[in-house]
Amino acid sequence: MIEQLYPLYYDELVRFLTGLLHSRAAAEDAAQETFLRALSHAEQLMDMDRPACRAWLYRTAKRICIDRCRRARRTEPLTEAAAEAAGEDDLSRVAVAELLGRLPPHEQALFVLSAFEGYTARELAELFGLRPDAVRQRLCSARARLRRWWAEAERDGDGP
Repeated sequence: MIEQLYPLYYDELVRFLTGLLHSRAAAEDAAQETFLRALSHAEQLMDMDRPACRAWLYRTAKRICIDRCRRARRTEPLTEAAAEAAGEDDLSRVAVAELLGRLPPHEQALFVLSAFEGYTARELAELFGLRPDAVRQRLCSARARLRRWWAEAERDGDGP
């Protein structure tokens, strides 16, 4: 069963984790750790259908990401020299990544999957074990925070 899950969900999990961790290498490491945990829970996963296995993988990947973020707690902010060296598009991407990094991990995961991967509230509810209206509320909260932070950064001249 695990052998079937890996080719089905590895790339999808890496994209999800890249959105959360802002690093392809860190996302690949976290995805590998997710599948290692799946191996240790193989008996449990054997009793699940494919959508339930997918949800289990996403929940596990999200927990791994949260643990890593707690340990790292935002290493170092973008320096002015690096900002000047980056192009205008790169600055916007960096600004968005920094703002996303300020969201609580649960809101960040939901927002990334919704905005960048196109997941619906119903799909996210299934993945994270929430009600669809709770997902919509968290997404609304995340969007409001991001808009406020973006406006503050523009007003202060620090950001986007």
